[in-house]
Amino acid sequence: MSKMSKVSMTNGELYMIQLTPKEITTAFRKSDSDFQEFQLKSGETIYLHAAHIVSIESTGETTSLTDSFDTDHVEVENSHPTQKDKDEKADQNLKAAQAFKKDLEGNME
Repeated sequence: MSKMSKVSMTNGELYMIQLTPKEITTAFRKSDSDFQEFQLKSGETIYLHAAHIVSIESTGETTSLTDSFDTDHVEVENSHPTQKDKDEKADQNLKAAQAFKKDLEGNME
């Protein structure tokens, strides 16, 4: 297991990195390069420049090999909706639209 850190950048981006804040700052101190390579919680590799970091916070969160890859952004094979799923979704959308129209009680402009 490894600790997680939230790195805030000057452009407003936030990155979850699988190191402690101390490990991140040590990596920059030991580096001969302007950019340092890190692995994000999602498994992607990112290169950061120390001058663009606003803060590094410990999240208290830990990861292991089983949860270090963020599968929320990866399409799972065979996850295509069936016709039944599509019909149910269409029915739910129709019911929601009818309820919305009823709530407006004809006051649409």
